[in-house]
Amino acid sequence: MARYPYMFLGNMTRMEPSRGWLPLIAQACEEIDRVLGDDRRGFRWTRIVDVVGVLHLHYMMRSASQEWVEVGTPEKPLRVLVDRDPVEPEAQAVRRIVIRAQLASTTTCFVCGEPGIVWPPKAQISMEFAMCAAHCPTTLGGDNPDPDWYYSNWAISEKFQGEDV
Repeated sequence: MARYPYMFLGNMTRMEPSRGWLPLIAQACEEIDRVLGDDRRGFRWTRIVDVVGVLHLHYMMRSASQEWVEVGTPEKPLRVLVDRDPVEPEAQAVRRIVIRAQLASTTTCFVCGEPGIVWPPKAQISMEFAMCAAHCPTTLGGDNPDPDWYYSNWAISEKFQGEDV
């Protein structure tokens, strides 16, 4: 965050990616900074989380590809964030960088950042995460690993809590 403070200004709804994905976020920040140059277009991250085992990067940017749309009724208001097709080359480049980082998280161990593959969880949870050989469930007991393997790996990953990106 210290290297790109403008990207982390304002209120974020959530910022808790797994530690193993911090290099993906740092790389995305570096690439976006290079694309934007001096005209940063108000770029900032609004939410950085893992959802169902995939890194999700949400951002705002002047003339960017995301906007809030009212889709509810007066009785039950609902706003959703939707993508528009960006027309500016910089906005298109930012969108590609974000998508690349999100895709890379599907082959990067969420605990340590080493290359990994998606392992279906053996515990009673509804998520799959990419893990390296050192952190995959088969190393914790073969076909019947400790049912708490997911939670122990989650604790090992020490969710990111604001250190330098």
